[in-house]
Amino acid sequence: MIIYATLIFLRIFEMVIFVDIILSWTRPFWEKFRYYYIAPLLEPIYNLVRKFIPTRLWIFDFTPIIVLLLIWFIAGIIITHNPGITTTISF
Repeated sequence: MIIYATLIFLRIFEMVIFVDIILSWTRPFWEKFRYYYIAPLLEPIYNLVRKFIPTRLWIFDFTPIIVLLLIWFIAGIIITHNPGITTTISF
């Protein structure tokens, strides 16, 4: 049960990161929504990654990509050690 909850949490977090990436391209329209609802969820994790890995190259910020790779890595480890759950939750 905890494994399913962890995988569902990671999946939801992955979707929030994708929404953040898409909203970052449309600055004027969704600025308030992004900064009031999405940034408080993601910025603590982004800042943790930025503390250990330099993720900016010119104007590009690769932090969301690194966080997604970490999420996929963690989910892969969970699925590898519990092969019976791959039929219900796909990453």
